[in-house]
This record gives sequence, structure tokens and C-alpha cells, in this order.
Amino acid sequence: MWVNGCNLCSYNEHLNYEGDLYYLIDWFCEKLPYIIGYDNFPLPVKGDNTLELIENANKFKSEIDLEIDLWFEAKSRWIFNHGWFSARGGAVLPYVYFRRKGNLIEISWNNLYWQNAGIDFKTKVGVQEIEVEIFIEILKEFLIEIINNFDQRLSNKKKVEEFKQNINILC
Repeated sequence: MWVNGCNLCSYNEHLNYEGDLYYLIDWFCEKLPYIIGYDNFPLPVKGDNTLELIENANKFKSEIDLEIDLWFEAKSRWIFNHGWFSARGGAVLPYVYFRRKGNLIEISWNNLYWQNAGIDFKTKVGVQEIEVEIFIEILKEFLIEIINNFDQRLSNKKKVEEFKQNINILC
């Protein structure tokens, strides 16, 4: 994932982890409506970007257990729909979030989490915005190329067709 000339997935050269793109492609196809749609952050906190919204949401305190549970559930559901970390399939992926802001897609990342595991991402924390049309065009081109490659390699042709339908519908 390259953003403004930075490879968000680049980390210590002496470490080598592999992952399966299938999980990431599946996540993008499933979550595109949340990313390019108008799925606002669900909690009443302030922040100029996703990282600030999540940080401020983490500060929530209450004496009522149910209220804490509902707050956590709303935040977690939104993060699951906008952050690709859940699609890593055990691989080392940076914490990257995608959020629509009007005619822009905000891409934000925070890779400090991995430092405890000895993985040092070159791009630690950042936020960039890209026009929705450009984001869709680039993502669609990437997904079509990968899915066509899957079509030749995967035995699950039904899943490949599902991927293709999702791309055609959403983009």
C-alpha cells in the first residue's frame, strides 16, 4: 500500500513475514460500501482524523457497564468496517484505516502497536487524503488485476465471481 510515496507495509529488512492477499481482497470487496459510502464515526467525539477519533473514543468512562459495552461495540464495529487489520489472516499488516470525508478518502495509519513485537514499520503514524474518484479508480484497478490472477489460481470459482460482482456493483 503506497500513499504519497510511502510504502505503509514496509518494515525491518531483516524480518520476513508472508500473508495471503485473499483475506485483504475479501475485506476490501466486503467493506467498500463502508469506505466509499457515508458511514460516519458513530460516537460523539471530536477529531480531525480517524486516529484522533479513535484515541478520543478510547478515553470514554462511565459508571454504567451497559453504556461502556455499547460504546465499545459501536467503536469496534466501525473499526472493523474501516480498518483492514482484521483482514490480515495472521500476517503482519500495518494498522490502516479508510474513511470518507466528503469528496475525499482519508487514509490513516498507526503502526506503533507492532513495536512491542520487534516490528518497526518505516511509516509510523500518518494521515493522507485522496479524492474519492481517484481512490476508487486505483482500488478497482488493483482489485481487478488481483482477482483475475485469483481466477487462474483459485479452485473456488464461486468466490472469484462474487469478488467480481462486488467490484462491478460498487465501482
